[in-house]
Amino acid sequence: MSSRRAWLRLLGFFTLLSLTQHLCAAQPTLLIEQVNFKNHPDWVKLRCLDDGNNGLGANLAGYYLTDLGAPDKIFGNATLKTGELLRVTYDSDLPDETTSSAGNGDGVLDLYTPTNGLVSTDEQAVVCDPTDTILDAVCWSDGILSAAETVDLSEVFQAGQWNSAQGSDCVDSTKVGAGYLIERISGLDSNTATDWQVSLMNGNVINESTGSAITDNLEQAATIEDLQINPNPFWLDDKRPAKRETVISFALNSDASVTAVIYDSSGRLIRHLQRDEQFTQGEIELRWRGRNEADNQVIVGIYLLYLKVVNNEGAAQKTVPITVARRP
Repeated sequence: MSSRRAWLRLLGFFTLLSLTQHLCAAQPTLLIEQVNFKNHPDWVKLRCLDDGNNGLGANLAGYYLTDLGAPDKIFGNATLKTGELLRVTYDSDLPDETTSSAGNGDGVLDLYTPTNGLVSTDEQAVVCDPTDTILDAVCWSDGILSAAETVDLSEVFQAGQWNSAQGSDCVDSTKVGAGYLIERISGLDSNTATDWQVSLMNGNVINESTGSAITDNLEQAATIEDLQINPNPFWLDDKRPAKRETVISFALNSDASVTAVIYDSSGRLIRHLQRDEQFTQGEIELRWRGRNEADNQVIVGIYLLYLKVVNNEGAAQKTVPITVARRP
């Protein structure tokens, strides 16, 4: 009998330990990056800035995407790691993927919902956690809100995930035509319309002065090829000074201006490596020594490299995680 009581006490201890670890686990940081509401099928793409699990992945059970009606899509048992993307596609009965390495191998975790698509005039895309807390949102409008949309926008505003409850302060949906989507400008998260730009579905950005696309010729637009980060992770306390930095290498298919920025997992600017600097076609190498803008050493953690290249024909951009560590 005493051994049975001991076994039950041990079982109770491990049950309590497991529950405590679950409750204390850090919440993943999810940020909406793109919304396509003008081209069937509609979809919303978001990025995991930090999985809260040291890059091992966060289980998104109970998290969901909504327009503040019923949930458009509950994420189920999908797992997302720091830096990875998740896309929810509407009007589809396709089976969900469970990791970003599944499916077509494009590095995006694809989930599907039979729910009808998004309203292209006045709507919002909202990500919530299992407690119904709004984690992120983007709102768009043609400037005239219905009574229902006014209530929804007020809810997002009160949750602190949009800066205004006025339709005029939303992303202007009248500027989004067929073949275009809205896309977050990397590094911006002020919960305002200025965080967003109108882009072509092929990844090029609308020229602000003319209102037309920079180009729709993908063969001539600037591209980022063979992007590598080595080492990754890199060690701040390595005995070899040359190893206390990471080398970011890639190739340009043409002459282009290059912007490279390091952000922390919450989207806060850490350091500019290049600011719209002109480079010639070929192999490029950039280096980061784990220092911020004030040249102070950063703390151990997962950071995000945002890389953008632009020429007269178009632009390309990529965001990849970099891990900074210390020797055990």
